Amino acid sequence: MKEIVAIIILFFVLAAFAACSPLNNDIVSGGAYLMENPPANFLSGSQPASESQNGFSVQYIRTDGYHESAVYPLLTVISSRGELEKYYDANKNKYALSPAFDAATEKYTGEFFLENYLVIVLLEEGSGSVRHEVEEIGENGEILISRLQPGIGTCDMAEWHVIIELKNGFQPPQFNAVFVDKWLND
Repeated sequence: MKEIVAIIILFFVLAAFAACSPLNNDIVSGGAYLMENPPANFLSGSQPASESQNGFSVQYIRTDGYHESAVYPLLTVISSRGELEKYYDANKNKYALSPAFDAATEKYTGEFFLENYLVIVLLEEGSGSVRHEVEEIGENGEILISRLQPGIGTCDMAEWHVIIELKNGFQPPQFNAVFVDKWLND
């Protein structure tokens, strides 16, 4: 009897560890790539559009809401207050947008959109412990996002809205998310 109980416990422990495994280095859905050690010039040989070149700034908002059919990352370009409101209405019942998303986006008025636009990157992580940092945006629209991984994570799913503010003068034909795992030492 003790052997059966030990086997059952072992099974559950192994299943729990398997559920928290990190992504591998293959292409992930949504046209995003996961790179362990990107080369210094990984952005298609172009210079990165740094904060001083295009004035980008970023907000990171956890907006949980698991959807089995969703394929992440989802990238959306928002060019007006009306588009932002349509995005909100289309997603408010899918993700926990209130109150954090509301507070973060209230500053995006019609006046803001005269000179700026937004790129929203919607991500899903297998652990709520994973954080993100937009490192740079290439001239061809490659958004380099570091996935900041703790040594030990939780097994709760987490969705994130990464809101990137960009100047209208910088408009590549498309955007792609490129992910790099960075392991944090606790």
